[in-house]
Amino acid sequence: MPILSYLLHGRASGSGNEPSPTVQEELAAQWYNPTDIASILLIIGGDVVQKAFAQGTGKPYVPVVVNLDTGYARESKSFVVDRLLRDLEAREARRLASEDRDYSLKITVFEATGTRNGPTRFSWTYLHLVGALITLAQLGIAAIPLALKGDWSVFLITAVETAFVQWCGCLPEWTSEKLPSRQKSDALYALSSGNCAREIMIIIGCGKCLDLESLAAPHPSRASRPWEKFSWLSRSRPDDPEEIDLEGKPRKPDLKKRRPGLQPQREAIVWNVWPFGGVPLGFALTRMTHAVLSVLWLSLLVNVAALREFRDSWCFLAVGGLRMFQNAWLAAKELGPAMRNLPLKKKGQFVAPKVMDGLMDFHTIYSRGLPLLEEFFPGPLLEAEAK
Repeated sequence: MPILSYLLHGRASGSGNEPSPTVQEELAAQWYNPTDIASILLIIGGDVVQKAFAQGTGKPYVPVVVNLDTGYARESKSFVVDRLLRDLEAREARRLASEDRDYSLKITVFEATGTRNGPTRFSWTYLHLVGALITLAQLGIAAIPLALKGDWSVFLITAVETAFVQWCGCLPEWTSEKLPSRQKSDALYALSSGNCAREIMIIIGCGKCLDLESLAAPHPSRASRPWEKFSWLSRSRPDDPEEIDLEGKPRKPDLKKRRPGLQPQREAIVWNVWPFGGVPLGFALTRMTHAVLSVLWLSLLVNVAALREFRDSWCFLAVGGLRMFQNAWLAAKELGPAMRNLPLKKKGQFVAPKVMDGLMDFHTIYSRGLPLLEEFFPGPLLEAEAK
């Protein structure tokens, strides 16, 4: 309640001889040049910014901005898998005919077709274009007081915030979390929200699928594995001293015995400089960046607090409003699987009035229904069902 706090503060600080302003006068002053705008700009908090940031990272430019005091938030471990399932379910629900929507189980089968991107690269999409246009609009609005009155405070804050966000967004940490080390899996994945789910998304790897199991439970950033796919953050792994032949000579690793889809054996470059010694270089970059940005954000907040009243608050509110719209839109946006480096081709769909019927139909065609049977029917089956 910024207006109520402003009124109470104004009545308490007034002297006994000065007439107290009327409610109409205080409301008119607030709407003419709003105060306490920080509370207004924090309507959308860090949880929305986290989701928007997780959606947009992966390229040198990040189509997201961060309001003052919201800070940064890390991506959840299963964010990519959760959003992949959510977006596939939403897309298939819209495509289903109205007469087929009364079902107990729907199984949709996809086949991975492979991506042209490398193990550490995403494609440029319309999200980046929209983000760039909104960012330019924000800077343009913030420059209005500078052009008309020479007041550079709003433009400085907007430009500095934008620079801080882009600095943090271009870290390789986010790509390491959103893309697994195994890029060409031939496994079969079943995505669902649990035992009572009405939707099951089957993805057949065909040697062209991201390892969704690794995305659901990834290796920690302190380990070497997430950084092995970056050529500039890893190096060729030396031969294992135990891999020697009978004559004592080093034996070349048998690549045929390795799991399909794995990258050539590499290990992360370790940073041995205090105070981040003993951790992979990529993770050290993340820690150093956050340490520096924490100090810079604090310095910016101190400077903003010094400006108790912006002479052009409406410009600052307009910039903040665009930020809130951009973050909310990006956080809720449905993305196609190709935008997550996982292009899929639909192979078939089973819509059944009963769960058991759907599992039987799927197993009849693909012979892979037993794991789903154990998930949805963990107990003993009826005699007819078993037959």
